[in-house]
Amino acid sequence: MLTSEQVTAMLMGNLDSPEMISGNNLDVEDLLNGWGRMRRGRRTKDPNRFPKVPSEEGIKLMCTGAFGTNDYGSRWPKKVPRRLLDRELGIGSLGERKRNCELVTQALIPGTTVEKIIHYDDPVYSGQFSDDGNFFFSCCQDFRVRMYDTSNPYNWTHYKTVSYPWGQWTLTDASLSPDNRWLAYASIQSMVSIAPTDPNDTGDPYTLELDDGGDERLMPEGETRRGRFGIWSIRFSGDGRELVAGTSSNSLVVYDIESRRVLHHVVGHDDHVNAVCFADKQSPHILYSGSDDGTLKVWDRRSLRDGREAGAFVGHIEGITYVDSKGDGRYILSNGKDQSMKLWDLRKVMSASDFNAHPQERYVNTSGFDYRGEAYDDANWDVHPRDNSVVTFRGHKVLRTLIRCHFSPPSATNSRYVYSGSSDGKVYIWNMDATLAGTIDVHKATMATRRVDRYTRLLFEPPSGWGTCVRDASWHPSAPMIVASAWNGYSMARGTCSVHAFNEGPDDEAEPFMRRSVDAMLNPNPEAFSESSNVARRKSPSKNLSLPAPVPESHCTVVKVDAPSTLRLSARISQCLSPCTRGSINNCRASRRHYSSLTTPLTTLNDTHKPSEALLSTRTPPQPLLGSRPLFYEPPVLFPDDPDPVPPTNKIHIIGQDERSRFIAHVLSNVYESVELLGWKNEYSSPKKYPNLLRSKPESPWSIPDRYPGAPILPSLLQHSKGPRIDKLVVTGHGHEAFEALEVVKDRCDKDTTICLLNDGLGVLEDVREKIFKESDTAPQFVLGHMSHRLVFNRRYDTVTQLRPGLMKLTFDQEPRMRVKDMQKVVTRPDLVHMLEDAQDLNTSLTTFDKWLQFKLPSVLFDAVVDPVCVLLDLAYEDVLQNSRAQRTVHDLLDEIVNLLIHLPELQDSDVLRLYARSEVLRIFMSRRILAKTHEPVRLGLQLMMGKRTDLTYLNGFFIRRGHNLGIDMRMNIMMKNMIEAKHSKALERLNSFVPVEETSIPSDLGLRYRPPRR
Repeated sequence: MLTSEQVTAMLMGNLDSPEMISGNNLDVEDLLNGWGRMRRGRRTKDPNRFPKVPSEEGIKLMCTGAFGTNDYGSRWPKKVPRRLLDRELGIGSLGERKRNCELVTQALIPGTTVEKIIHYDDPVYSGQFSDDGNFFFSCCQDFRVRMYDTSNPYNWTHYKTVSYPWGQWTLTDASLSPDNRWLAYASIQSMVSIAPTDPNDTGDPYTLELDDGGDERLMPEGETRRGRFGIWSIRFSGDGRELVAGTSSNSLVVYDIESRRVLHHVVGHDDHVNAVCFADKQSPHILYSGSDDGTLKVWDRRSLRDGREAGAFVGHIEGITYVDSKGDGRYILSNGKDQSMKLWDLRKVMSASDFNAHPQERYVNTSGFDYRGEAYDDANWDVHPRDNSVVTFRGHKVLRTLIRCHFSPPSATNSRYVYSGSSDGKVYIWNMDATLAGTIDVHKATMATRRVDRYTRLLFEPPSGWGTCVRDASWHPSAPMIVASAWNGYSMARGTCSVHAFNEGPDDEAEPFMRRSVDAMLNPNPEAFSESSNVARRKSPSKNLSLPAPVPESHCTVVKVDAPSTLRLSARISQCLSPCTRGSINNCRASRRHYSSLTTPLTTLNDTHKPSEALLSTRTPPQPLLGSRPLFYEPPVLFPDDPDPVPPTNKIHIIGQDERSRFIAHVLSNVYESVELLGWKNEYSSPKKYPNLLRSKPESPWSIPDRYPGAPILPSLLQHSKGPRIDKLVVTGHGHEAFEALEVVKDRCDKDTTICLLNDGLGVLEDVREKIFKESDTAPQFVLGHMSHRLVFNRRYDTVTQLRPGLMKLTFDQEPRMRVKDMQKVVTRPDLVHMLEDAQDLNTSLTTFDKWLQFKLPSVLFDAVVDPVCVLLDLAYEDVLQNSRAQRTVHDLLDEIVNLLIHLPELQDSDVLRLYARSEVLRIFMSRRILAKTHEPVRLGLQLMMGKRTDLTYLNGFFIRRGHNLGIDMRMNIMMKNMIEAKHSKALERLNSFVPVEETSIPSDLGLRYRPPRR
């Protein structure tokens, strides 16, 4: 524990003081007085010490012709259209016309208006075009490099993604070979991955180990062996045969690709080497390195064996984050943590002997500034006494990360400008005289283009505001376009590559435009992304939008729905009267949708069930709410794909042991002539709760005797194994209960039987087909879906009532909010019964597998992820929100399952579910459900405590089996399943130890190993 003296010394920055080390007693007042004297004695710096703007040296450079041309003949700057007109008219001499064309090119500076926003799930650390502009790659924190074909700058295509298998924290850098055939990328490891850019080459990337142990002669004094290091920067040589890397071991590494060996490993700096590059792309001899020691050194590749630099540049008073070469072997650009960017001329380099003769003048700042979490104090900035830079550029912010800077391309801008990212969410573009030529506000352009979500690292924490840190930017070599690679989103937890192009007229439609938000694969996802308010050439939406005219009810659209071969369904959905509207939201109503089926077509409804023409004509359409979505789940109405409709058989069987069985039997007793409830756990219920069950026909045995806790459903259903054929069967209960129930009644089912599985587990349908019906031709048809919940409830538990057949509305605030378990309030409302009566066939409430899975997936994942974590860590639901280990485990389990879902073959054609799985809706659902279950016990924990069977086989077990078949790593789920099974076995041993002696002869597999409850 720190003493007050140690805390005071730490605040003063005296970390090496005797008080900090030993904690000796010292008068605190003396320490504070000494600190005050130190602060008061601080020398006031010259306020005019900052570089002058415009820079005189920069003006000279602009007049040399190496950085574009100047407009000497005009007193006022001309707009681009005027210069284009002068070019077409041929005004001026040959030199003036040539200069005018160059000025047109130089004037095409991209602005804030965004053409496209590519969203990534992780921050983007780098993004660059190839030298010919036909290729773009981006490096993300998820250790993936995504490659895009940009031969048409306005129509990108994604064609390949490569990964780094041993990544640590993030990918730090990537470099493209001069022939665009190979891409080298690295992380904070000593290994470099090289992947071919050919999309047809799907092999694993090659791995190059750059840690050879080093040369003992070049080790710092006192160090005998260099450990493994991380790579901060990687570059190909001009001939593509060598790689040069800057490392965290204060060294440079030159690696020969053909021979696969390290040529040179030189410790040339006193701190991390953050950036390296070659001076000339046509020559591999001269290279530069920038370090956290604040120096930029020049190395001659031919004399690296001596371990001495050829020269040095000094001028930065903080570490250097990035180095870029103009490519002419003369000019260099560097970005520094002192919030300055500097231009250097190789002809003004300081010799090695002169540099080593003045070691005390290399640094002038001892403030201990940490750029990752602090704001820079300009009071600490000063001019380096031996600064040999040409121009200093200021105004941007180099904080949080290693911000990068570049020269503008010669073809697109005549190398007129230099530009840099910034932690304030902008790209700054300067003229060579240090004046600001333009800015690109990436933060403004991308603001709120991704909907609020819960990032995995902030699983149960509320996200902060939208933040942007532009780490890298790349100017297209031949088009007026800049791509800004940034940390972006709420809490800066995501990443974007935003495309910004030159555009003087926002309403100009002459150029092709994209103006859309897409994912990393360039696919639009309206559920996750929204357009920016600064998209290219976007017109303001009209405030007086009118709804389309009501569609005649007889006009219906037939939609074919893809489904497994065992269930071929089609849907008939009449066109929607209106989208979700502002008026409906304000009135707490959802938009009305017409449904029809073969058995009850809209054209044959009675007049009493149809809305009157006067009502439709006098109805004032409410104003639409842009971007709004329905507040409840709207399932499509499906029916069997039969050419000749056949009236349904009005008899249905229901099997199960939970509350849903009796509830469904109650509401369907008015629809079907006979409702046979085959089996359920008999609990006392008031006759007023399920009055329809009391009116059941005598031949419908809807009750069975009570069963002991933990007993499987199999023994209590043996009496129902024989009987007449079952036409329609609803199976409630969870995974193993549904399987055992179907095993009993399998002889009463044939190919004309329709079985609806209402379970919460996955894989039940597979087991039933394979183990019970043996994949025979006489196997029944299976459908999935929860009829009562999908038609009656939404996720907010508001009541869905029905005005007339086919017309529904959402109502609440009329009565207290209902709970799902409070069935009495539900069944006493006549609207609920009318709604289910209108669905005169079980099949009318069904939907496709992916739609059903989308609806059921959140609850399935909650049982497969949160419950096991609570059991293993012995936590209640509310404790998960405060336990970091639990959150990390939930995050890992969920990531494995989501990765499996998006690779399932049967879902490859379902973009809806794949996009849904990749969104943050699942995590938001889990956090909200945990809050809702704060005072509830963990269901899985109760099952284990009572020795009951769990559904892990149909939850985690299903995902594990599918992952094994697809070759996907599911190690977290395997470990979780094994640990839960071990707990279950231990609970059984504990319970068996309390079984009385007179009951030990009863087989334990029948569930009688527990003491029966007292009557």
